[in-house]
Amino acid sequence: MLSKLHPTLRSALIGTLSLLATASLAQTTIHVGPGQTYTTIQSGIDASNTGDTVLVAPGTYNENINFNGKAITVTSSGGAASTIIDGGSTGPAVTFKTGETSASTISGFTIQHGGEFGWVPAIAAYGIGNIYVAYSAPTIINNTITLGNCWGIESWYSAPLIQNNTISATQDPNGNCSFGGGAAIIVWGGFNGYNSQGLNSPLILGNTIENNVESGLEGAGGNGGAGIAVWG
Repeated sequence: MLSKLHPTLRSALIGTLSLLATASLAQTTIHVGPGQTYTTIQSGIDASNTGDTVLVAPGTYNENINFNGKAITVTSSGGAASTIIDGGSTGPAVTFKTGETSASTISGFTIQHGGEFGWVPAIAAYGIGNIYVAYSAPTIINNTITLGNCWGIESWYSAPLIQNNTISATQDPNGNCSFGGGAAIIVWGGFNGYNSQGLNSPLILGNTIENNVESGLEGAGGNGGAGIAVWG
C-alpha cells in the first residue's frame, strides 16, 4: 500500500510511524516522595512500565514492596543512608517472585525489619527473608540490608545478582527460621532453567557481611548466623 502513495506523503507517513514507535518505547522516571503524585514506592512500581525508573526521595517508607514481574529500576535519589524501606516485620520488605530478570533492579536503599519468623503458609516453609527472591533473577545492588528477620536475602530456587551491599544484624532469636536462621544470605537450590544472566545460581560479589546472629536453636544442628548458607 505504501508503494502506491506519493513519495513525499510516503516519507511523511513512515516518519510519523517511526516517531510513534519511538515514543511507545520511551522510558520514564517516576518520582516518589512527599508532595509527588506517588507517595509510596509500591504505587510508583504499579504505575511503571518496562524500562522505567522509580526514583525515590529521601525518607522512611513503611511498606512491603513487590516488583510484580516488572523490568524496572527502583532506586533512591539520596542514597541508602537517607532512604529507608521498613517492612514492619510483617513480611518481606522487598519481594521478587514473578520471574523477574536482571532488568529488575533495586539499589540505594536501607532495607530493614523485613521477613517473618515461624511457619509461613504462603510459602509452606519456616521463615522468610528481608528480601525474598523466588524463581527469579533480579539485581540487588548498593543497598544496606539490616535487621532482617530470619535472613537478609533469601534466594529460593533463583539466580539474583547480589553485589556491593552491606548485610548485617539479621535476627533469629528463638530459632524459628529453619536451617541457617540469621544468615545474611540463604540459598535454597539453584535456578532450573535459562535466565537473562545465563546463571543457574546466585552471583554474590563484593558484599560486606557482618554481625549476623545465631541463636543456637536453628534447624540442622544449629547452623545459624552464617555469612552465606546454602542448602540443596
